[in-house]
Amino acid sequence: MFGKAEKAGSGVGKILQGWSDQNWKRPYLRISNKPDKVELHLYLESILPNEHKQKLYKIFGKDCQHWEPDKLMVMALACTNAEISNENLQFILPSHRADITELLRRLKGEGLLESDGYGRGTRYHIPEHLIQRSVTPQTPEVDKATKNRITLGEIARPNRKTSEKSARHKRKTHEETKRAILDFTSGAYRTADEIAKYIGMTNTYAIRTFITPMVKESKLQKLYPQKSNHPFQKYTKAKD
Repeated sequence: MFGKAEKAGSGVGKILQGWSDQNWKRPYLRISNKPDKVELHLYLESILPNEHKQKLYKIFGKDCQHWEPDKLMVMALACTNAEISNENLQFILPSHRADITELLRRLKGEGLLESDGYGRGTRYHIPEHLIQRSVTPQTPEVDKATKNRITLGEIARPNRKTSEKSARHKRKTHEETKRAILDFTSGAYRTADEIAKYIGMTNTYAIRTFITPMVKESKLQKLYPQKSNHPFQKYTKAKD
């Protein structure tokens, strides 16, 4: 009778809507026999990691938490990745490819996303002026993992310090850069975007020249090894 009658299950729609509005994981229905039981599992867990929320709020303000769930998820991914695509989003959105395409076009029309490419090769990213608007002075780094990382603020407003860092990265040999990546990913999972910024290179170049070869050499391992295009893909130093 789940959702099929006025008396039995009439409040389930409100429950599902409430969980959706809070961006919590979708409730799970379980039916068992002997004894007969119908259980509705309600997860008080957000579908968005806190780090994604913080980046989203920093750029768009906390009013964005009232966006529809699919829109919120798409923009959160765009905030934490250099670019997103329809193919990436199919891993996490319960929508058809055509519906995702329409959503991306709508977000582009609202000025929240910009696109590159055509057809299935289209990639989307947050406009640079929105990122620059959110940049604030960075607090001093205190841990080894984030030491010497190039921040969004430094990328948006190059200065002498940033130039000196970039120059040092450019002088590094191929093997030195690989060792720097292993040091940065030791004991922690990092996104391709984080690794690229750390070594002072573009996302595409870092993936093609270092990350992908190092995965094949078993020097790096993926968080989601079975799904190379997973939107939350991260890398860590492989265990010896």
